[in-house]
Amino acid sequence: MAIRLSASLAAASLPEMKEVLPLLSRLGVEMLHFDVEDGQFVPSLTLGTKIIGDLRSHSQLTFDVHLSVCQPERLIPEVIQMGADRVAVHWEACDYPMRTLEMIRDGGALSGLAFNPKTPIPELGYLIPILDYILVLSTEPVIPECEFIPEMASKIFENKSIYGGTGLEWVIDGGIQPENVAVAAGHGADILVVGRGIFKDGDIEKNVQTLIEACTDRWDSNPR
Repeated sequence: MAIRLSASLAAASLPEMKEVLPLLSRLGVEMLHFDVEDGQFVPSLTLGTKIIGDLRSHSQLTFDVHLSVCQPERLIPEVIQMGADRVAVHWEACDYPMRTLEMIRDGGALSGLAFNPKTPIPELGYLIPILDYILVLSTEPVIPECEFIPEMASKIFENKSIYGGTGLEWVIDGGIQPENVAVAAGHGADILVVGRGIFKDGDIEKNVQTLIEACTDRWDSNPR
């Protein structure tokens, strides 16, 4: 079973990224994941928006932007102008999600809704025409080096069955490692956002291959 990977810059060595981008592409990684944070919606400040524009001319990878911010409407035009191909905003931060998703679509990017682990996925039928993907966080974003929460894979499985046939993509983000990658993919995740699992110890090629092999080796035995 093929898996689609989005490499999270939150775990990368940024000074080396120009050299790393061609390697990621060669290894079959499809996306580069940017966590843009404001220190309010989540306590941390990992990346700003400038890095998106700085790297855009150096890669043909899909730029996958996750806005962990209050009032995401303020940043949507900026990140799209800088080169974002996909933009996810948090359900918890959107008073009017239809308007917010339409802003993303009108800017020319794919639109996503992100959900923290504690947040149930609500009825989304009215948003389907303007919604491209769901991003389920599988770790608490405020805890450093946080561990994968396996119940979040079940969250995808349960909701994907409700919205089957709608064309929605399902993305899981947080704590993905070789020991749990098959669980995440086996429960219906279409795209896996991976940080430490790709960039740890600087051996990107080995890490990506290990992820792919772990998923393939364990796929048949993975509970669904």
